[in-house]
Amino acid sequence: MAKPQEFKQRNQGRTSGTELIAKQQEFSEQFSKDNIENSPTYFNETAKKYYSFIVKELKKIDLISDLDKPLIENLAFYYSLIEDCHRKISNEGQFVDGLHGLKEHPATALLNKHTSKANELAKLLCLTADTRTKLQSISESNEGDQLISQILGGY
Repeated sequence: MAKPQEFKQRNQGRTSGTELIAKQQEFSEQFSKDNIENSPTYFNETAKKYYSFIVKELKKIDLISDLDKPLIENLAFYYSLIEDCHRKISNEGQFVDGLHGLKEHPATALLNKHTSKANELAKLLCLTADTRTKLQSISESNEGDQLISQILGGY
């Protein structure tokens, strides 16, 4: 016959929420924000414009570090691709001549693909309208920075 298990104390070996937030802040302070201003040299002018816009928006909500740079670069690049697709569709029309008559412009499929990727990256960087609204309502209700850190950190 099997021996009954002994009860273990709850949360043994786990850290509390405040300790996790403190560790997260300590970790994020190790990374500078020095190189974040400089957009990649290989970007075209449109991507550079979006890059500086995203950095400016992230600085407004004080959620930026050098770790975010690859995400910011990708988001700026996708925004420039979206603008290119819009421009192409505006110039050539939504439908183009195909082998068997009119067909949807190929840039439309690319536009949908790039838009979904950009939305995913914007969510990761807390740049969606929903996230900004939540952050604003929390800060206006004076519930504190700790609650904002918990929401953003997922704790």
